[in-house]
Amino acid sequence: MTALKYGEGDYSYWHRALRGEINKSEMNDGNMHAGFYRMRRKDGPDDAVSYFWHGSNLVCVVNGVAMKGDVVWTSCCDNAVSHEDYQSRIINGRWPNDHEMAAKSNRAPDDDSMEGVTARLEDLEREAKALIDAGPAQDQNNADRASDLANMIAEIEKRVNTIHKKEKEPSLIAGRIVDRRWFPLRDRAATAKQEIKAKVVTPFLVQLRRDAEAEADKARELGVEQYLEQPKIGAGSIKRTVALRTKVSAKIVDYDALINCVKHIVEVRGLVQRLADTACRGGNPLPGTVKIETEIAT
Repeated sequence: MTALKYGEGDYSYWHRALRGEINKSEMNDGNMHAGFYRMRRKDGPDDAVSYFWHGSNLVCVVNGVAMKGDVVWTSCCDNAVSHEDYQSRIINGRWPNDHEMAAKSNRAPDDDSMEGVTARLEDLEREAKALIDAGPAQDQNNADRASDLANMIAEIEKRVNTIHKKEKEPSLIAGRIVDRRWFPLRDRAATAKQEIKAKVVTPFLVQLRRDAEAEADKARELGVEQYLEQPKIGAGSIKRTVALRTKVSAKIVDYDALINCVKHIVEVRGLVQRLADTACRGGNPLPGTVKIETEIAT
């Protein structure tokens, strides 16, 4: 991740605290400063505290939850941490120097457990909500912070995809083994069924229908149609009878007329839009389109 680019004027206390240059006289509840801090807890991982500027306001967030800065400050002002350590606590649920067994003994959930990932995402969501509620970034510091937060959420998204794939893989492997065992036999049966119907039954039934239609035409000519018994057009004496079924499909003979008819259908418009977007991205806009470039944060 890209490190935050803080101005020395706004974050000088934090920078000096990281270097161990802070006097105790500066640590009071009326003298809060922007930066990242660690607040001790008796049970569970220490809290991750962040103070940042939004315009002229100094905002305080603890584990992703907005808090009153003056209530928290004196409990964390003497324990500044790097932004990387802060991110680690938010993403992984523990500080880099916390021993994994110690974190588990404090009832911290496994990193890749549903509870652990959910808890970290909820922390980030709360912090994101605080930034969103504050409105568009007013300076580079806040834009950097929001961008870093989005990247941290993207890490959670990536981790969820990885965990999901790992957890699902044994089932997929087992399913593919079953598929390889049975699908060839299924496909052989389907091929044999289709072949015998197409080459043996269908020609016979087609001819049977033609003969019946010819006999019906002759009966109409003689005026005895009402006495003609309708023949059975089918085959088979056990279970399912095989019969002729009319398959209906369209042969397009005038594309322009067809497109003009269906151009107002939502699905058609969506397909056309996707084709136009692809062409524009490839540098070859289609006739009737204009290339539009929209700036978005990624």
